[in-house]
Amino acid sequence: SFLEFDAHILAPPHLQSLGTSEDAVTIVTQCSVDRLPRLQAMAAAWSGRISCAIRVPTDKEAATAALASIDQQYQTISQTGQASLSIVLYQEPAQDKGDERVAWAVPLYPINALRNAALQAAATEYIFLLDIDFVTAPGAHSAIRAWAAEQQGVASKKALVVPAIEVRQGVPLPNSKDEVARLMQAGDAEGFH
Repeated sequence: SFLEFDAHILAPPHLQSLGTSEDAVTIVTQCSVDRLPRLQAMAAAWSGRISCAIRVPTDKEAATAALASIDQQYQTISQTGQASLSIVLYQEPAQDKGDERVAWAVPLYPINALRNAALQAAATEYIFLLDIDFVTAPGAHSAIRAWAAEQQGVASKKALVVPAIEVRQGVPLPNSKDEVARLMQAGDAEGFH
């Protein structure tokens, strides 16, 4: 039979940003507490909204430390980042490891459940599903928003596929398509795979 985990999903008011217009595009992402610095990098580059679900450990002591880190990082991002950030907390209940029905799932990372929690919390019509390790190019929010505006009134559903590149560590991120081409020609960037 199918077994469903009863997760706790919370969107505490003090971790919700209310700025940005309704025509903004929301990045939907998820992470564990150890990836919070990547969330800060994402928020520094993106000028729209971000809805991020963060996995909170089930162990009480670890959860307390995680919540303190999340609060601190949220404050830092709110003061230094461009993005309007909303955080959803996701915690699965502690499982009895002796229960064979759930023992196999205990060590697994619930990526789909986290993504769905962040997606459900997104407050804009347009969303941009993005892994926490990606940083958008300067002006990406404006460009995607302009594309979305062009789609108004179009009867068919469309998806925008955004190329991803990986830049060699220490190389500044490119600001234009020409800079990407130069970096790729020099071997300082390549398609992400």
